[in-house]
Amino acid sequence: MEGEKFHFKGRKMLKKLIEYKVIALLSVLILPACYLVGISYYWGHNNVYSVSSYAFPIAVSDAYLQAYVFFTLSLAELISSIINGIIDNVFLIILYSVLLVIGITFLLKLAAKPSFKMPAKAQSILDKLKLIDKELKSAIRAVSLMYMGVTGVMYVFSVLFLIALGLMILPFKKGQESAIKIRDTYIEKSCFFEKGKHWSNCKVLKSKSGKQLIKGVLISQSPTHVAFFTTNGSEVFKIPDGAKIVSEFKSITNNKPTE
Repeated sequence: MEGEKFHFKGRKMLKKLIEYKVIALLSVLILPACYLVGISYYWGHNNVYSVSSYAFPIAVSDAYLQAYVFFTLSLAELISSIINGIIDNVFLIILYSVLLVIGITFLLKLAAKPSFKMPAKAQSILDKLKLIDKELKSAIRAVSLMYMGVTGVMYVFSVLFLIALGLMILPFKKGQESAIKIRDTYIEKSCFFEKGKHWSNCKVLKSKSGKQLIKGVLISQSPTHVAFFTTNGSEVFKIPDGAKIVSEFKSITNNKPTE
């Protein structure tokens, strides 16, 4: 009896240990994956403005922030597309649901009946296959193994492609889409305050004395340089000593832009 209890506890501990190892493995894999997603999203954003991401490297924490932005935008877009798809395809959804119910009902009834007899023609083919000699069977087995090997390699490359697609290509495209939207809004409206918002879509680089040096959409910045998108296109500037980047703020009392 005691041996059985010890065996049961041992299995339980082993199961927990495996679960902890799986969780640890997922944690080890998820963090680098999120980093790749964030970096790819950032590269896509800078690519729209033709600004080198290598000239403006971001910290690991910023990469995780970019990954969070990507996942948030993707989730919102997915929910919106699902809702719109349901609204636009109500008739098709009802039709597919009815067909699905009919199909399941038919299969359940079919399963309740006695098993069907195999057609005579199909049975004769199987009988002939039983007469195949051993050499031909060996050849078929060899070809089958080769086919499995080739398809296995194809599956591996397909999985690697899907991983690359999910971790790099999709975030890169999403970063481009987000940047294009910001860029086109600036081209159409220049610097402005959205209705109900008190912060402008533009940033201002000011000198130590308070003089405005550049104003536009902030693309990227590093400790020494900053990239803006203005009416002249993308521009990179060296940050002067004592200069700072500020946002235009519309005062609640007088509705006039302040900084």
